[in-house]
Amino acid sequence: MSRDRQLPSLLSKISSRQVPIAAIIAVSAISLVLVLFFVGQIALISSLVNFGALFGFALLHVSVVWYYMGRKKSMNYLLHLVVPTLGFLIIGYVLFNADALAKIGGIVWLGIGAVVFVVNKFRGRGVPRLADEPAVPGEGVSPVIATGPFVGSPMTAYALGASTTVATWQPQLSLPSSSTSWNATSSR
Repeated sequence: MSRDRQLPSLLSKISSRQVPIAAIIAVSAISLVLVLFFVGQIALISSLVNFGALFGFALLHVSVVWYYMGRKKSMNYLLHLVVPTLGFLIIGYVLFNADALAKIGGIVWLGIGAVVFVVNKFRGRGVPRLADEPAVPGEGVSPVIATGPFVGSPMTAYALGASTTVATWQPQLSLPSSSTSWNATSSR
């Protein structure tokens, strides 16, 4: 989110060892404060986490209907309308019956997120673009094309760094144990 200018840019800086130290420290500090604040209230913490996850999944179901039925004009009503609607209704039922404190905490957290979004929008940061936006060198990810043990089928992964790397998985058959290794070659 920092790379997309939704959070302070300090959080997107990585060390020479490709570690986001400032982001790790910030998340650790926030986690420590929350743990100390909610000591002995594990049920409330799990309810808040469940509320957030379920709300995210509910939005996922809405986005499936919006994307496929609205933008792509899909004619597969079962897969792109009925199934996501049923999923949304089930998740909505669970959210409706969630713990009252979890609902209050989740709605407050959503409110904070809405305020951050509005502030970013007015500051000109808006909504980040996704697919066609190139990564900033040193601050993001670059694609890595790898082949795995599954019939040599290529898979796309992401790794820190600026160059595209081709990696192949190869078992070390000469060793007595069943260890494996990754060999990578740069394609600059």
